Amino acid sequence: ALNSKKVIIVEGLLDGVVLSQIAKDSLIVSCSNGVQGTLKCLSQLQFGKYDEIKLILDNDKAGDTETEKIISQYPFIKDCRKFLIDFGSKDIGDWYMDKYVWETDND
Repeated sequence: ALNSKKVIIVEGLLDGVVLSQIAKDSLIVSCSNGVQGTLKCLSQLQFGKYDEIKLILDNDKAGDTETEKIISQYPFIKDCRKFLIDFGSKDIGDWYMDKYVWETDND
């Protein structure tokens, strides 16, 4: 997905690995220094290269706070955590385990 026109920004490395298996048409970006460093990390992105930029930070207080900061500074970035909230999952890894792994183990 290096030539992708879509970017998904996630909070953690595991979230990025999981999402890279599902969202094959998107470049997955994860900042290595935690959720608090995400805003600073974004300054390295060349926003003009992408048609769509999505943000999926964790469904917790820190994720809420950082998402608010990022969206206020970069209003063209879309908060895409609704599926985490709908499933009651903390992050992409939890969501994946609940939705795919545990369901298939019970078949």
